[in-house]
Amino acid sequence: MVQLMVFMLIVGVVISLVSVVLVFREKPSYIGRVLLMFTISLLISQLSYYFEYTSVNQEQAWVAAQLQFMANLAIISMLFLFICQCCEIKVSGYVRLGLFLICVVFFICMHLSDRYPVFLKDIRYCEEEVLPHLVYTRTPLYSLPAIYMSVLEVLQIVFTI
Repeated sequence: MVQLMVFMLIVGVVISLVSVVLVFREKPSYIGRVLLMFTISLLISQLSYYFEYTSVNQEQAWVAAQLQFMANLAIISMLFLFICQCCEIKVSGYVRLGLFLICVVFFICMHLSDRYPVFLKDIRYCEEEVLPHLVYTRTPLYSLPAIYMSVLEVLQIVFTI
């Protein structure tokens, strides 16, 4: 079972890497750069899942979890910008800067969670189950990134209707 899960993660990494290469080879444009950032974020997300499940201690798993969090925020943000561009919706530089700053603030909060219970608390490394991973308790502030991502996803749906 463990080998199958790790194999699937490796397949995801390879597919993500191929996607990055294919998008990188396209003619440069704004939408191409957004799509490239989206595929790079997917690659980082896939790699970080692989690293978390193959980690041998809590520190390694924690670094991988932080990368996952950052990449998942970037995936949603880049997908939002991509959908806006495809739907010919103008997104000002201030909105793009706002999206970036929100992601940075959320990442800093996540990064501090191993010392201060900002988003997570009681973080520990669990090896007893099928795959080693982090186990933690979410604080009430943990819902803020979920709300951010949900709002962007709802806007994407509205824009495409």
